[in-house]
Amino acid sequence: MSLRPYRRLRTALANASLRVRVMAVAAFLVTITSVVMGSLGTILLHGYLLGRADQQLRDFAGVASRNLTAGTPRLPRAGQPSQPFQFLIEIISAGGRVSVTEAPLHHASLPRIAPARLTGAQEPFTVPAAGDPGHSWRVLVRTLPGGRHAVIAYSLDDLTTTVTRLEIADAVAGAVAIVLLAGIGLPLVRISLAPLAKIGNTAAAIAAGDLSRRIDHPPHSTEVGRLADALNTMLARIEAAYRAREEGEARALDSEDRLMTLIQQEAIRMGRLVEDLLMLAQFDLDRPLDRRPVDLSSIAAQAVLAARLIQPDRPITLHADAPVIVDGDAERLRQVLDNLIGNALQHMPRGSAVTVSVQDQAGQAQLTVADNGPGMTSDQASRVFERFYRTDRARARARGGTGLGLSIAATLTSAHAGTITVDTQPGRGAAFTVRLPLATVASGKAGLR
Repeated sequence: MSLRPYRRLRTALANASLRVRVMAVAAFLVTITSVVMGSLGTILLHGYLLGRADQQLRDFAGVASRNLTAGTPRLPRAGQPSQPFQFLIEIISAGGRVSVTEAPLHHASLPRIAPARLTGAQEPFTVPAAGDPGHSWRVLVRTLPGGRHAVIAYSLDDLTTTVTRLEIADAVAGAVAIVLLAGIGLPLVRISLAPLAKIGNTAAAIAAGDLSRRIDHPPHSTEVGRLADALNTMLARIEAAYRAREEGEARALDSEDRLMTLIQQEAIRMGRLVEDLLMLAQFDLDRPLDRRPVDLSSIAAQAVLAARLIQPDRPITLHADAPVIVDGDAERLRQVLDNLIGNALQHMPRGSAVTVSVQDQAGQAQLTVADNGPGMTSDQASRVFERFYRTDRARARARGGTGLGLSIAATLTSAHAGTITVDTQPGRGAAFTVRLPLATVASGKAGLR
C-alpha cells in the first residue's frame, strides 16, 4: 500500500513531457537544497547560540559559586536584582530543600531537575520546565560546602524563538525560490526545447508524405544543430530519389508500381530513422523491438534489390544460399543492412563492388557487407561506430553522409543481443560483420507456420 503513491508519481512522470520532467527535477533539487541549507543553518545557529549561552552560564556560575561559598548571600530587594536578571539561582540543601536566591524577570516555570543530575560531571545540560514542557532551561550544577548544591540555570526561550524564526524564514525563502524557478525556469525550458518540437513537427510532416519539408538550422555547435544538419541531408537524398523516379517514369513503365512501392517503403523507413535520431538526441531512450522469427537471407535480398534500383550502375552481389532464421525485428534488421550497404556505396569509387553474404556460421547467423574501397586506418576503425563520426568529413558531407548510420547499426545490433565488427586496412577495403543468435527450433517453427 505504501508504494502506490510512488508508483503513481513514477507513472505520471513517465507520461509527462520532457519540459515537465525537467522542471520537476529542478524543483526537487531546489527543494532538497533549501532543506539541506536551512537545516544546516539552523543547526549551526542553534549550536552557536547554545555554546555562547553555556559560556555565559559557566562564567556566571564561577562568580556565583564564590559568592555562595563565602557565606549566605544577601537577598535582593524587590525590583533590584543583585545578579544578572537572565539567570536563575537555586540552593538545594543536603536534605533536598530548595530555595530560590535569584530568578529572572518574567521567568517561566522553574526547571525540573532529577536528583541524579545533581552529581556527576559538572557540565551544562538541558531540562524541561516543571509543568510546562514547551519551555526549557540550560542548567549548570555547582557543589557547595555542607553537601549543598547551587543550580544556575538559563532560560532557552529566547534561543528557541530565534531558531524558530530562522526555520520559518528558511521555509519562506525555499517557497519563494520554487516560485521563482517556476516563473523563470519554465519559459527558459520551453525556449530551449523549441528546436526539438520543430524537429518533431517536421518529422510528422515528412511521414505524411511532404518530402520538401526541411528543418531550420539551429547553431551547429549544439547537438540539435548537428542533428538537424544530418536530417536535412538525408531528406535531400530521399527527395532526390523520389524526383529521379518521376523523371524515369517514361523509360521504366514496367517497373513503375514496383519502384513507387519501394520509394514509399524507403520514405517510411527514413521517417522511422528520423524518430530514432530524435531518440538518440533525447537521453538515448531504447525503442522496443517487434521480435519474431525472420529470415535474414530474405531481408538481405530485399535490401540488395532496393540498393540496385537506387544505384543501378553499382555492382552489388548477394551470397545467401539458404534461409537463416533469427529471432528479431525485421524492420530494424533491414535498417542495419541499409546502413551498412549505404556506408559502403558512399565511401567507394564508382564501379567498385559490394558483396553481401548471409550464412549460418558456428551456430550463429553471420551477415557480412564487404567492399574493395579505400579502407580505414586502425584509429578510424576504432571510432567508426561513434555518433557523427566521419572518416573524411569533407567527402562524407558532399556525398550526403550523416555520421550516424554505423552508430545506429551498432545500437540495433546490440539490441538484438548481437555483435558488429569491422575488418579493414588502408587500400584493402572494409568488411563489416554482424553476428546474431539463431532462432530456437520452437520459435522458428512457430514463425514459419
